Amino acid sequence: MESAGPSPGGIGARAGAAVVGLRRSAFAAVASSPPVTRGLACALVFCFFLQLLLGDAFRKQFSLVPAKVIPKLWMLLTAAIVELNPLTLLVNLAVLFFAGGALEPLWGWKELLKFLCMINVAGFFLLTATYVVAFVALRNVLVLYSHFGGFTVSAAGLLLGLKQAAPEEEVRPNPQSQGLRYKYLPLVFLASSLVLTGVLEEGSPFFMALYGTLASWFYIRRFQRRPDASALGDQSESMRLVTLLPEAVQPTIETMAKSIFSKRGGAQQGGAGQKDLLPVSNNPEANRRRERGAAALEKRLETMAKKEESSSPAPDADA
Repeated sequence: MESAGPSPGGIGARAGAAVVGLRRSAFAAVASSPPVTRGLACALVFCFFLQLLLGDAFRKQFSLVPAKVIPKLWMLLTAAIVELNPLTLLVNLAVLFFAGGALEPLWGWKELLKFLCMINVAGFFLLTATYVVAFVALRNVLVLYSHFGGFTVSAAGLLLGLKQAAPEEEVRPNPQSQGLRYKYLPLVFLASSLVLTGVLEEGSPFFMALYGTLASWFYIRRFQRRPDASALGDQSESMRLVTLLPEAVQPTIETMAKSIFSKRGGAQQGGAGQKDLLPVSNNPEANRRRERGAAALEKRLETMAKKEESSSPAPDADA
């Protein structure tokens, strides 16, 4: 009598197809990546091997060392391209090609570089402050002289940029798999960084992801300049701070926020916070920008898919 369960061969075939699909998607993303994205990837790989070859002589100058940020302020920028762990290097390269390759044509390379510079300075400054506080609390001088670095701050910001550009678009490892909407990617990245922090037994991946998410949200919300808009920042509903949290807890957080702001004396006193956390009126200009951004991103994804299909080998007739 035949077994009713799935055959091992069938499971293996599906797993193999998924791996092949991921590999083809990766090759297509690298091949179609714009110049700044490709240049950043080369810098990450080059600096990773350079810090392996030169050791502390390189890391003491270009990674983040909290005790030496003053006067070496350049660490707040250079630490972003000094990857210290091969696992985080692979993860961040994948995010860079996926998100950076989609955002660079949409934002322009100047805006993308300005965005990355701003959020890295802010993110690594907050990371420095965190370890200074840890030193004061724990009286452990080693935390001030440890080396920190990596593209995690930037990766978190790029994923938030995708959430802004096309929140309802989906990423799929292969056409048959369940899709994940772009608006959930920042939260998934935060959770993954928390898991990675446990694996590495070192807290910087999670803090870098957290500060990168917050810094990029603040920049996009307040200072981002778009060629198709006159005002600074994105004041749309989908970029409120509360949308960075899981949807299940958003109504509770909004209710609590309304209660707090009402106790502080009404709209005049609490208006600044309500504008970002609570529902606001629709901004037609921001909505039009979002629609154009989603259309441009969808067109790019279609182009990548066509390149992937054209580069795929013909199916074996004996299969």
